[in-house]
Amino acid sequence: MKKELDRMRDMALFVQVAALGSLTRAAESTGVPASTLSRRISEFESQIGVKLLHRSTRRLALTDVGQRYLDRITEVVDRARAISGELEEEMARPTGQLRVCAPVDFSAYFPDAALADYCASHPGVRVELHCSAELPDLATEPFDVCIATVEPPRASRMVRRRVGMAGYQLYASPAYLRAFGEPTHPADLARHRCLALPDSGPGLALANGPASAQVDVAPLLVLNNLLALENLLRDGLGIGPLTPGRADRLVRQGALLPVLPGWALPSRPILALTASRALPARVRGFIDLLAARVVT
Repeated sequence: MKKELDRMRDMALFVQVAALGSLTRAAESTGVPASTLSRRISEFESQIGVKLLHRSTRRLALTDVGQRYLDRITEVVDRARAISGELEEEMARPTGQLRVCAPVDFSAYFPDAALADYCASHPGVRVELHCSAELPDLATEPFDVCIATVEPPRASRMVRRRVGMAGYQLYASPAYLRAFGEPTHPADLARHRCLALPDSGPGLALANGPASAQVDVAPLLVLNNLLALENLLRDGLGIGPLTPGRADRLVRQGALLPVLPGWALPSRPILALTASRALPARVRGFIDLLAARVVT
């Protein structure tokens, strides 16, 4: 691959030298020293086995073969420059289509207005949001970025950027607590109907400052969707985790009550996963906006 790229660069240098008819002028145009240009052209001629230029102390002239070669490659070099320019513009200015894969409970971690604000501030970008419970393979699937609340497999080569940390506390509906009583200590949870997120480990691990507790709980239900879990808690099914940022509004409305205030479950990272560190402007802008607007 490097050999092919070097040859393309040499072709572009040859086109520039031929167009200007002077190594000195070509050096001024490209920023490459004239001695380096002369050496690169000579090496290029040796590689392809053809003399392209007649050199003298006063001027450069194309050989017959050099003229035919120039006619053939000028369009190729111009197209390569155009493509390179388009890529540079894409990296610098947010345009094109942004394909995002996100969890089905994406809106549990980001305000509803986040996507609308991104679209308003990036009018040249078309957004496609695909919600899935599965992590895609960014090497083979056509997504620019994946938002995840679980770590990618260790063998994955995806680049991870943490856009926030989701903290979780326990909540239940007033109706549930009236019917089953309110826990006053983490150990009381063993006698309650508990809902849990996947990968919570055995039981429930809680912390309150320096104090910690591990409660042996067999969850009534395990969900990978925070929005569905929220609805079930509101319906009085049991006690379960929500992010305070999501639950505060429901507590103010009287739909939920905090359980064991001050005790929290382990936080989880909210990640932006990409296939590469080199990101177009549309992707960088999207990730930056999410990092600024995450609700936890």
